[in-house]
Amino acid sequence: MDIGIGVQIAWRLAIEEAAAEGAAELEPDHFVCGVLKLAEMPTSSFRDAVPDPAMVSPLEENQRKLCRTLEDFGVRVPDHSKPLRRELRSLIRKAQPRQNADRSAVIHRSPASKALFAQAESAAQEAGEEEVTAARLVEMLLTNPDEALASALANIGNVPIDALAAAGKGSNSSIDAYGCDLTRLASQENSNEARVETIRRDAVCRVLAESLFNGLAVKAPAILLIAGGQRPASSVVNDLAFWLVSSKPPAGVRRSSILEIHSAAVLTRESKGSPEARLEEIFQRTLTSKNPVLFFDDFHRYLTTSIAGKRLARRFQTLLNNSKTSCVMGMTQKQYETHIENAVAWHKGLRPIWIHDARPNFRL
Repeated sequence: MDIGIGVQIAWRLAIEEAAAEGAAELEPDHFVCGVLKLAEMPTSSFRDAVPDPAMVSPLEENQRKLCRTLEDFGVRVPDHSKPLRRELRSLIRKAQPRQNADRSAVIHRSPASKALFAQAESAAQEAGEEEVTAARLVEMLLTNPDEALASALANIGNVPIDALAAAGKGSNSSIDAYGCDLTRLASQENSNEARVETIRRDAVCRVLAESLFNGLAVKAPAILLIAGGQRPASSVVNDLAFWLVSSKPPAGVRRSSILEIHSAAVLTRESKGSPEARLEEIFQRTLTSKNPVLFFDDFHRYLTTSIAGKRLARRFQTLLNNSKTSCVMGMTQKQYETHIENAVAWHKGLRPIWIHDARPNFRL
């Protein structure tokens, strides 16, 4: 797939950023600075930026789409873009001391940047686009920011980052018939920095966040939270929802929401339709949400024939394998031993995370 003129200009600007820092490779954060600079460029300078006057009009359209995408993420140009770029540049300098003083050396993309372009190209192909645009690139960058970018977004303060936008009123009203939006509920609670700090030290929350939000926009395997002590899986997931909507969310998270599905609503025999059809509807509805995570507590109920019937477990497994939606299941250790431990078919599709204690600093 072709690289659009906007990305080509942003690439050159990213190289300038990397060279000024003496960086050995082009990192995604250099491209962030590049696209922000492109968004801020006066259109009067475009004739000097391209070799052919016929390319000016496409570049102007690229810039308009880029600015609209940044606005969608809460980054206004130049009100937010300039402080964001400066803050990010400062964090890059602190994290990556000067490595290469020769500014004339060729700077190639890092593996992370190559992965970024691969996912941007994949997203463009799925959308039926003919080229990778600057708007598509910045969407990939801001959807799953790395630690430096997430910190920069948090530090400038006035940009609504991460799960805050997705947690707005009515953001996932289509799922209300089957459960609730935990991030929306968390956003309605009073801000509590002490609680956030406790959650950040929580080993299980950290591992769960890293497993779900790996920074590459790649769907994580379904997570199975197994409560081996007194702390239930729902406690961990609710803590993660609170962390997501805090001012300092886990790095790599952007506009995600956690939707808890109530087993009683899926498995009821009093409503029309089958449990299988309701489960399929839930996964279908998530396609219209931005980076949702589905949480199925009491997962054993879906696997118990007397409650769910004979076909639901197999259908559930197929949906997990084929869906792009990240999922978390919760059950106790005893339920795990009964339903999962000896069921080889479930071993490949689930990643177990054990909860051994209720304290923030327990061992996994």
